[in-house]
Amino acid sequence: MTEYDYCQNLVERFDPDRYLCSLFAPASIRQELMALYAFNVEVAGIRESVTEPLIGRMRLQWWIDIMDRVFAGEPPAHQVAVALSKTVNKFGLERKKFDALLDARAADFEDTPFATIEELENYAEQTSAPLISQALKILGQSGDVVQKAGRSVGTAWALTGLLRAIPFHARQNRSYLPTELVKASGASIYDGGQISKIVFEVSDRAHGHIRSGREERKEVPRAASIALSPAILAEGYLQELMKADFDPFKTDMRTILLSTKARFLIKGLLGRY
Repeated sequence: MTEYDYCQNLVERFDPDRYLCSLFAPASIRQELMALYAFNVEVAGIRESVTEPLIGRMRLQWWIDIMDRVFAGEPPAHQVAVALSKTVNKFGLERKKFDALLDARAADFEDTPFATIEELENYAEQTSAPLISQALKILGQSGDVVQKAGRSVGTAWALTGLLRAIPFHARQNRSYLPTELVKASGASIYDGGQISKIVFEVSDRAHGHIRSGREERKEVPRAASIALSPAILAEGYLQELMKADFDPFKTDMRTILLSTKARFLIKGLLGRY
């Protein structure tokens, strides 16, 4: 098994949504997208893979420390690091965007949630938009319009992911919901009915970012839609949440609905997002 095969298996298992998106990419660059997404699987999954935040911080620091070697073409003997290094050097991916994503992930190990919804949105942008930006570069799309769309779609996708994960986080006595909204509502993070207004507010912000990402879609090249297609899936998850009266405990958003998948496939074939 090559390092790229390893990355593909990792993404297919732990990030099936992005795996689905990547299937529309040209075969000539699909393995590099898988390397990029596998890196994200490694980093995004650290908090859930450890029982002690200190151990998680150490694993995150390992990725921070090896980025010099990744960009120098001298990665450690780690399948994802090797594949990422080849991808970085083949496409000239930007170091600062990896650094921004890794820095933002430090918030995963904090005991307190974000104070404001703006802080939550900033976290969502920094942990997701850089990844879409790098994917766009692999696809040969680096113009201002597509990068702007990528920031919006990335933010929407991350916010949607956090809403989907509320039941999981509640079982761990964790919450990403902004403190200002929780205190204002007097809600309990363990009661979907109580937090429905907060979930609605975050969902509305996510919808706003989707709309923003589509404002100039007539100017977005078809090839860029591959990296921007999470917008379709996010919209589907948010619609499912709306049907559940914004109670994340009343609906299972872990898998894509058949209707969303059908819409995704149609838009993907048409090069839309």
